Amino acid sequence: MRVRDVLLGFILLLPACATTPRAPSEAAFVRADGVRLRGDQVDAEVTRLMAAGRVPGLALALIADGEPRYVRAYGYADVDEQRALDVNTVMVGASFTKAAFAYTVMTLVDDGVIDLDRPISSYLPRPLPEYENYRDLADDPRWRVWTPRMLLSHTSGLPNWRWLRDDRKLRIVFEPGSRYAYSGEGITIMQFLLEDGLRLEVGALMQERVFDRFGMRRTSMTWRDDFRPNFARGFDPDGKNLRHPVRNTADAAGSMDTTITDFAAFVAGLQRGVGLSDAARAEMLSPQIAITS
Repeated sequence: MRVRDVLLGFILLLPACATTPRAPSEAAFVRADGVRLRGDQVDAEVTRLMAAGRVPGLALALIADGEPRYVRAYGYADVDEQRALDVNTVMVGASFTKAAFAYTVMTLVDDGVIDLDRPISSYLPRPLPEYENYRDLADDPRWRVWTPRMLLSHTSGLPNWRWLRDDRKLRIVFEPGSRYAYSGEGITIMQFLLEDGLRLEVGALMQERVFDRFGMRRTSMTWRDDFRPNFARGFDPDGKNLRHPVRNTADAAGSMDTTITDFAAFVAGLQRGVGLSDAARAEMLSPQIAITS
């Protein structure tokens, strides 16, 4: 799901605190700037912003103290069919997949299977450029310094996607580890490390360690037919109804389908540190590099 094309998506906010649970319209939430909002005020503001931005559907979760406090859906899952969006509507998770994948990798760190600072070359049975998809790197030895930390923190020096370049070739565009630049390619290499280097199946691993753990029953790395009765279709800026992608293979950079209810459960669980050691959770949530651009 590309941000410039699809207006239907998730918003997840982590307010500082919430009051003792009350009726949703009466519950008060504290914004980062200290302003207190009731649930009905949240609804009114969301509705206003959707109208201003011509957003046909939106799902929102407010999470406080490690618990989803306010989960709502607004508008349509499919405007053409006049089908309402609800909190169990399956939506394209897109790059939210990366957060669930990073959590999965951190469980492997806890297990001693992955060392965040060990070069990826030591996990692979042969040099990365010997694989068809990475032959473009044959004349650049800098790939050898890559570590899981660099790939997960978007400091590998890779572009977001090679197909966004005119020549569609994969290149390291800055010294690895020196700065941040968002890279789906880096996440894909991390998945390759797990699957080719460690012989793990990422889709099954994420199902076990994330989706099953957090009760995410309507979440999957590949399309499921039981999603069909209630799934969302995105829209381009001209209002054209877009096809919901049907993924047959797991892509750690963006193939997850999920719901606002499921993903809020994951974010809340991560906030509480469920399934991770204190050290792994701190590592995952700590700043890795200053972004100065």
